[in-house]
Amino acid sequence: FISTPEAPRDYLHQAILCGQSLKQIISALDKHWKYKKAWNNTLGMNMGIHCGREWLGTIPSSVAFEFTVMGNTLIDTLKLSEFAENGSIWASKKVIENLLPAHRRQVEFGIRLGPRGDRFISPGIYSQVQELLTGEEVELRALGQIGNLAVTEIIHVHPTED
Repeated sequence: FISTPEAPRDYLHQAILCGQSLKQIISALDKHWKYKKAWNNTLGMNMGIHCGREWLGTIPSSVAFEFTVMGNTLIDTLKLSEFAENGSIWASKKVIENLLPAHRRQVEFGIRLGPRGDRFISPGIYSQVQELLTGEEVELRALGQIGNLAVTEIIHVHPTED
């Protein structure tokens, strides 16, 4: 999602809406597949949403031009997706804070705690990744790069307020 001059922060809301739509589609596909094929595994797509400035462009090589993206935001977003589990959507604090106020009111977010995140503890808060995992898990899952990143789980996006 790319910012536009007409709506420079709308892309953040669009990314969150896209994540929620994908989550709903995967959930419906999971239910259909379980019913049709007696499938016991649960389908899910883990998602991470982060924002920042990157360099996008093509780099010429001896064979052809290759499209590439360079910068830490992309790497941090990939790591945030690796952090997510069970088809959840995680966003950085930077994303939530940069939403327009009307869009932020629509987004329900917070941190789940307890065994496997079964107990919802605190809505509207953030935590550093390293505080949500043990030091061993951070190292084992190679998430050290985003250990200090403040994140929150996107629980639900409510319809537009008219």
